[in-house]
Amino acid sequence: MLIPGQTLENPVTGERFTFTDTEASSNGELLGFDFALRVGGAVPIPHVHPVQTERFEVREGLMRFRIGMRTRLARPGDVLEVAPGARVRRPPPADRSQRGPDDWQGMTTLRAISLLGATVTMGLIAGVFALFAHTIMPGLRNADDRTFVAAFQSIDRAIINPWFMTTAFVGALVFTGAAALLNLGRAPLPWIAVALALYVVAFAVTVAVNVPLNDAIKAAGNPEHVRDLASIREQFHETRWAAWNLVRTVTTTGAFACLAWALVLYGRSTA
Repeated sequence: MLIPGQTLENPVTGERFTFTDTEASSNGELLGFDFALRVGGAVPIPHVHPVQTERFEVREGLMRFRIGMRTRLARPGDVLEVAPGARVRRPPPADRSQRGPDDWQGMTTLRAISLLGATVTMGLIAGVFALFAHTIMPGLRNADDRTFVAAFQSIDRAIINPWFMTTAFVGALVFTGAAALLNLGRAPLPWIAVALALYVVAFAVTVAVNVPLNDAIKAAGNPEHVRDLASIREQFHETRWAAWNLVRTVTTTGAFACLAWALVLYGRSTA
């Protein structure tokens, strides 16, 4: 039977309980204890008390609590109450003075920014490739030769702009690469690595196949001054361009899905 003053310690998790009130000393009304957790320790699993109310008062250091879907950082003097039936978890202590450089708050922010940036830019570039696949190329397929050549030249000139290059085409590669480097050894890394590999495929296809075809049709000059537009369109290899664009669409969409799941894993690991 537990008695006031008794201490229980778990050397694996770093938990130490010193009981101040027990069933015997409070006629079954209260279980109270001083709880200490060494730096780097953690409560192993979330828990729920069906009928009891839990009350925590932080006396020293910083402590993160995950109550339901909300996370709160408690400081000395803070008091938290957990209602019966609420799911509670106490992740490792938030004592910044004893964290390693890998847990520096600025590094955590960089990880979040890089992963969020990778997800957003990958979504943008996947949307661009998908738009070509299901709207632009099918729309131009039935156009006459003059309209096709003029429209494609105009679209290609317009899309090569700083916004597209930084927020989508190059941005997705830079942000995803940065997210992989900043998350080495962490739960999201495998999914970020898969996303990066998929995007490298799309990037290579663009540079090796689509861009040369784009340049060739632009090199034909103003359609108003070209006599054999049918030949220009044939040399463009419209079917080949569309097929490789479909490869880009599939790979970038898969990369976007991987990064979205990596964000979920990142959120769970920092909760």
